[in-house]
Amino acid sequence: MNDRVYVLLDVIDGKSTEVVHTLIGKGGVISADVLDDPCSVVMVVEAGERKQLAALTVQAIASVDSLTRGLRLLPVQNDEGLAPIGINMGSSTRRHAFSGKKEATE
Repeated sequence: MNDRVYVLLDVIDGKSTEVVHTLIGKGGVISADVLDDPCSVVMVVEAGERKQLAALTVQAIASVDSLTRGLRLLPVQNDEGLAPIGINMGSSTRRHAFSGKKEATE
């Protein structure tokens, strides 16, 4: 079973449709939709393993110029259990994908 993460993105007002079109062509992105809130987009990223999922998710997010600071990762549990994904949020910290807490990196 493939690993999957839902990503909620806050985008600049009026740019949601443009963001969806950008995301749909990215590797691993199986779905991207504008939510009822005009400044929000949800995308679904899927990959065969967690490391690949993390890399594809970061690549897709980095491809969008219209993001505000809001970003929420919602990983889906597969049959093998849920393993955390560390997303690099800068040079010295990362955010834990489940708790959102910052962790020091080496």
